[in-house]
Amino acid sequence: MTSKRMIFEVYARHIATFVLFVFCFGSVYAQGILDSNAQGIDGKNLGQSYDFLLDTMLANDAVVTSIGNKMWVPWYSSSSKCGVGDLQSGGACNAPQIDSTHNCMVTDEFSQVGIIVSMGKDQNRMDEFYNTLPAIQSTNGKIPAWRIYKDGDQIKSCESGINGNCDTASDGTARIIISLFTAANNPYFTDVTKKAGYLNLAKQLAIDMLYYEVDRTCRPSDLGYGDICNWLAAGSEAKRGGLSSFDYAYTGYYPDAIIAMLMACTSTGDTLFCDAAKDFGLNYLQAAKFDGSNFRTPPGKSFRWINLGGVPSAECTGSCFPVKWDDADAPRALGICQANYYAKQIGVVLPGMDAYCGLWEERYLSDPTKVPLQYYPDGSMQNYQSGYFAQGLQSLSLMDSDNKVLYKSSLANAPSHFSSATKTWDYTQCFGVYHPAFVMRSLGSGLGRDLFSGAPVSVPDPVVPDNTPVNDPVNPPADTSGGSSSGTPAPADTQTSKTIADMRVSIDKGTLLSDVTVGTCRTVKFDSAGNAGEVRVLACEKDGGKIEVYRQAAPSGLVFRACVGSGCVDQYGGFASFIPVDADYVSVQADSGQSSVVNDTPTGTSDTVPPVVDATPPTSDATPPAADVPIVTGKSVGDLRVSIDKGTLLSDVIVGTCRTVKFDSAGSAGEVRVLACEKDGGKIEVYRQAAPSGLAFRACVGSGCVDEFGGFASFIPTDADYYT
Repeated sequence: MTSKRMIFEVYARHIATFVLFVFCFGSVYAQGILDSNAQGIDGKNLGQSYDFLLDTMLANDAVVTSIGNKMWVPWYSSSSKCGVGDLQSGGACNAPQIDSTHNCMVTDEFSQVGIIVSMGKDQNRMDEFYNTLPAIQSTNGKIPAWRIYKDGDQIKSCESGINGNCDTASDGTARIIISLFTAANNPYFTDVTKKAGYLNLAKQLAIDMLYYEVDRTCRPSDLGYGDICNWLAAGSEAKRGGLSSFDYAYTGYYPDAIIAMLMACTSTGDTLFCDAAKDFGLNYLQAAKFDGSNFRTPPGKSFRWINLGGVPSAECTGSCFPVKWDDADAPRALGICQANYYAKQIGVVLPGMDAYCGLWEERYLSDPTKVPLQYYPDGSMQNYQSGYFAQGLQSLSLMDSDNKVLYKSSLANAPSHFSSATKTWDYTQCFGVYHPAFVMRSLGSGLGRDLFSGAPVSVPDPVVPDNTPVNDPVNPPADTSGGSSSGTPAPADTQTSKTIADMRVSIDKGTLLSDVTVGTCRTVKFDSAGNAGEVRVLACEKDGGKIEVYRQAAPSGLVFRACVGSGCVDQYGGFASFIPVDADYVSVQADSGQSSVVNDTPTGTSDTVPPVVDATPPTSDATPPAADVPIVTGKSVGDLRVSIDKGTLLSDVIVGTCRTVKFDSAGSAGEVRVLACEKDGGKIEVYRQAAPSGLAFRACVGSGCVDEFGGFASFIPTDADYYT
């Protein structure tokens, strides 16, 4: 089966009539698998059918309603019922009053509506979705709380008894990110200022998701692809509880989490997000105990990780008697192959996933009229199912098939369950959200309305069997230093005849483990002088002769300093940028009888180690923003909101177009210092300059935030970023 599957597919090879302008990437042709003019429902073509189904769902105020300029999606006990008596209550929504104006909403259905609205033609609907997000925000960055209460016209995101700990749900977070990125690219949405707002929030949520809903500790894996360094949690509280906590992960959450990270990667150019997408795929395969040859699945609806002292193993915590997938939540994992399809469109390989999806299709998905939705860990299934929910999920999975007729046939089977007479599915009481959303999402994606056609991310092409370990160094984010991207020649004193592989490397504690150069990037690993874990540093050549250095991994609490040339990272600073000179390279003379790598101070410099630079602060740019970039005029960096989650403001100084903000650190020794500067195109760039060792914090200027992990952020401000 896998011999017929391609490592990469060309998305544009399928017949399409849809020519779309992509907001983030310029003019790009986004072609879908489906022909929008093909026959759809009731004499409508497929494009018209999507809009008709969306209009029909939103026409019922009991299903999707408004609170002022905000969207509300009531939570029912079933997606086929929408009466007042069907609203969730009791333990699911522990409120004193439950009726049409007093009820709960969860980010599950809310985010499903967001995805299908983002592929529609009415931007007002998307604005209502977007306007709701600040109102349902949790205490975890900008991530919405997972369960929210509507008290008349008031929205309460962290109500005691309903969601008192302000928990989040990572699958909902992921779908909200997907919705915002899709909407920012939607050519039917014409208000570019609002689209910039969608885009900025999507990027911030992607960062927040990694911070609050992902354990970012490197742990071993037996899949053959090295350590896994991003472990998806069910939500913020699960992440706080640790990998061994009950219901740490949910089987059905992985597909949307992967897709959200892939979108963030294409939008920002920062392969931190592509790495997370790869690791989430490996989470899933690790939980399934996949051996590369036999189809298996993660255990149950939810699980925790055990054996954390060695190779983590998944242990069922939900739907465990017997251990099998439930009938509604875990089946969403069929979308893991849709995620694999999307990864191919941007040139990213999800390790092992191509083989896995090939085995799944071969064993269970080849009949477009039926599909198993419930599986046991050994890969056996409970029974085949047919219906709009089953074929909706099946078609999403079959987007990754080489045989696109299978995808089209399974999708065509799903809408056949829609009744034009009752405007419901299989003559149910109500056109609800949860189950029908998968059919609509598959139709919109097949038409190309999800606009997943961004410029490919620059990553090495590991053309190797899926079960072979890949030396896949993480590629750098886009150049954020404000320098030219036009290939400006290096200055005259730059060593243009030498490459990054010729540079000195050093660490103040430990010894060299490995040193691998692939193309213009070099990955160096050091041991950590007896500490548990390794220090991993990536350095890459950039335009203008620059070298950028990134800290990729380091043991928690380790005080260290690792350098490539004169670019150094440590426990505080994860980024450095410099233009190399002679002293940064290993000389022939130095090579004679002298180590050129570990604990070797570069010659020709007066300081043993150059100062750390988190990110090179830019100079003020006099060039006005491009005319087509929506920005807030009449305000400056000095008008932006500033905040820190721990501590208080000490000083706030503006010099020209840059602003330096200092905070105390809530009793910790030392201060947090942040620099924010205006850049071309209306952007604001934020840099972490100082922070106490070991302090977990989050400091923001506008919607650009830095913390103990990330020392750089970039955003285009909207009204919400400024003091009113």
